[in-house]
Amino acid sequence: MVVVNTPRSQALIGYCGGLGPATENLEAGVNVPCCAITANSPDGKPIADADPLVVTATARVANSGMEWNEQRTSLTVWGKPPTCIEPATGELVLKNLRGARSVSVQPLDGAGCPLGGSIPARQSGQGWTFRLGEPATTWFVVAVGR
Repeated sequence: MVVVNTPRSQALIGYCGGLGPATENLEAGVNVPCCAITANSPDGKPIADADPLVVTATARVANSGMEWNEQRTSLTVWGKPPTCIEPATGELVLKNLRGARSVSVQPLDGAGCPLGGSIPARQSGQGWTFRLGEPATTWFVVAVGR
């Protein structure tokens, strides 16, 4: 497991299942054995104060036709487009967001355009929780109302 915990970028990379590891502002409970989940502040503020946030949640990634050697240590065939990406599924908690009164999540499609409508995150004692994988996408813009 790799954990990145800086004020403006945080990540959980590796086994994130169950009530897995956490950073200052990010906690994941996912249904895939291995994934990479990131939260970044594009406005230069710490994640705790940022609006918006960019969140990614990805499980397996492979080129079409990609093949491993018998030991699974190297590729024998690199494959070709399209690249297949498995979204991480489960729940993500954004926590310690200073002054947050509301949090909404806008799923994005592969071109970075809105995918359906914005989804309100639900507030709990842990922070602001939303579902990953509904809709099936790997990235989101999170708006924090203060």
